This record gives sequence, structure tokens and C-alpha cells, in this order.
Amino acid sequence: MGESRPDELTVRMPYLLAFTFVYGLGMWHVTWALAGNSQTTEVFKAKFGWTKEETITYNTIISSAGIVGLAIGCTFTGPLIKLGRRKTAIMVQTLAIISSLVTMQGSIALLSLGRVLLGMAAGA
Repeated sequence: MGESRPDELTVRMPYLLAFTFVYGLGMWHVTWALAGNSQTTEVFKAKFGWTKEETITYNTIISSAGIVGLAIGCTFTGPLIKLGRRKTAIMVQTLAIISSLVTMQGSIALLSLGRVLLGMAAGA
């Protein structure tokens, strides 16, 4: 009757584990991009010497940067998927790592840029 081929039943465990790990990182990036800076606001305020009004303004800019990146990532990553899910996942995770490095540079502009890039990675 219907013989099943052994290659259809095998599970490539290393691939499955790597895919699950990358998917988990993607979920973490989405959460971070949307979470804003509520826990770190006081640290930024002290580091940069912001007033109350500046804190509200800059925190809004930095938080919104992640959401802008999400929109860009969701909109423009269609052509990347044509390269394959694995290659796309590797490129997106590389972008997320780079964005983390940019975010750590200690200026408002680079912090916002890093958040946009991280949002793009999360949106992808």
C-alpha cells in the first residue's frame, strides 16, 4: 500500500534546535523593540543630565525608534525571504547583533539608530 520513505520521517535535530534558538531570539528582539526604556529611563536621565521635559522627549524618541524599525522591517524584508528562511534568519540576527553594538556607544543619536536597526531585525 503506502510505503513511507525513511528520509521523510527523519528529524534533523541540529537544524530544529538552531531554528528554535533563532526564533526565540527573534521573539526577544520584538519584545525589546516594543518595550521602550521604562526601566532604564532613570539611568539615561542621570547619564545625560536630562531635565524632566528632556527625559520625556528623548524617551519618546528612543522608544518610537524601535517601533519605526519594526514597521520598516515588516515592510521591506519580503525580498530577503526569497533567499531562504535560514539565510534570512542569519542576516537578521547579524543585524540585531550590530544594532546592539551601535546602541552601546553612549549617545542619543546612536541609541536611537540602534533601536531602529533592532526594530528592523525584529520586524523581519
